[in-house]
Amino acid sequence: MFGVTGPLTSPGGWLNGNIYGKFFPLIMLLLTIGYGAAALAGQDEDGMLALVAALPARRRTILHQKAAAMAVQALLVAASVTICVVIGRGFLLSISPANTFAVSVALVLMGLDFGLLTMAVGAVTSRRGTALGIGAGLAAASYLLSSLASTISGIRPGRYLSLFYWAVSNDQISAGVSTADLGVLIAGESTRSSLDELLAAVDVEGGAGDRGVRHEVDRQFGDVGRADDAADRQRGAELLAALADLVAE
Repeated sequence: MFGVTGPLTSPGGWLNGNIYGKFFPLIMLLLTIGYGAAALAGQDEDGMLALVAALPARRRTILHQKAAAMAVQALLVAASVTICVVIGRGFLLSISPANTFAVSVALVLMGLDFGLLTMAVGAVTSRRGTALGIGAGLAAASYLLSSLASTISGIRPGRYLSLFYWAVSNDQISAGVSTADLGVLIAGESTRSSLDELLAAVDVEGGAGDRGVRHEVDRQFGDVGRADDAADRQRGAELLAALADLVAE
């Protein structure tokens, strides 16, 4: 079956085919990518981000709170699925609870990787649709690459470029999640450090009439409706190039 590892008659293969190979990642990515597109770009389009940025709080703090909200939602979904699978052990679904927990953690990390990347695209473009399209497109490409690599020998080496491979597509539900799997998925969280810089330099548009909002953060005054100086604009261009390099990698 497309995207499934292991025999379907085994507990691990059945779980891969019905939950971990499709349903669980789909729900996780719908949540994290959707939230990532709405957190910055969506608020900017609605004219609310300027008001949030005008609060007496560091932009880094605002970003971390949004990322934490994404993580909490992802953890709630993962906890629900994990509990249901563990309960299934009472119906002869003999899967190690440790493997179930580890794969759920891996899928949370994968979801956060794509969600934070989507948020970064939204910070640069200020367009919810663009951020959603790029985030969903990269996730779909990652899934297809991992799934097709198991059946087409010519692209098999490319499976290492897919986060799906490191999270669930290498039969982790039966064999367990390796240190290398977690290392690759955690490395993807470095997107958040780039987001810190992006949000600090991004030009936040005002709401009604594109009028700026006067604000003070750390005893520095500025106008939220535009970049405060040429250096900010130059820094924004540099960060856009850095984001393009990150996506290319």
